[in-house]
Amino acid sequence: MKQNLILYLIIAGLVVFIFLQKSCDNKSEEKVKVEVTVPEKKGTFKRPVAIIKGESKKDSMVFVKGKTIYTEHPFNKRMAELYLKAQRENDSLKTLSLYLDAIQEKEQTQVFDDDNLKLEITAKTRGELLSLKPKYTIKEQKIKTEAIVKRRPAVYLGGGVSNNKDLTNFSAQAEIGLQINRDIISITADTNKNFGIKYLIKL
Repeated sequence: MKQNLILYLIIAGLVVFIFLQKSCDNKSEEKVKVEVTVPEKKGTFKRPVAIIKGESKKDSMVFVKGKTIYTEHPFNKRMAELYLKAQRENDSLKTLSLYLDAIQEKEQTQVFDDDNLKLEITAKTRGELLSLKPKYTIKEQKIKTEAIVKRRPAVYLGGGVSNNKDLTNFSAQAEIGLQINRDIISITADTNKNFGIKYLIKL
């Protein structure tokens, strides 16, 4: 009996040694597919880093016969003609109304939106551009990628009962197991003084 116990202990020791050596040789890292959520981010620009002016496109209009007014940029000729007409008719109220329409401050916000970005641009004008304020929202994104996960050894405890079909050989069994990476080794013992060693690998 003592010799059998020594033999079992030697076999158990060899199995544990091979298991630990194999587990150490294997990488303790594993690539898994994960989904990363990049949160939404909002912000605004306080001032531009550069101002790029467009090319000058000269324009002109005949004020009276023989006199032409030239401008550096295109203008609304219809409003200019209405203004001249009001002056010729000495309609000061209409002249002032057209002038006020030309110099009044106007504000407008345009919204651009797609799957990745929401952009709001607010502009204020009064004959010329007074301000431009971009406001952005970078939308939440879900990115699928691979991550390297380090596997730590795991210890398992368990138990069970067994019997034969005649119900004359009842035994209770306890088991303790150790998992490293994809390999599991466990030792079992029961109330009938039996013990065993198991080796499993994840497929």
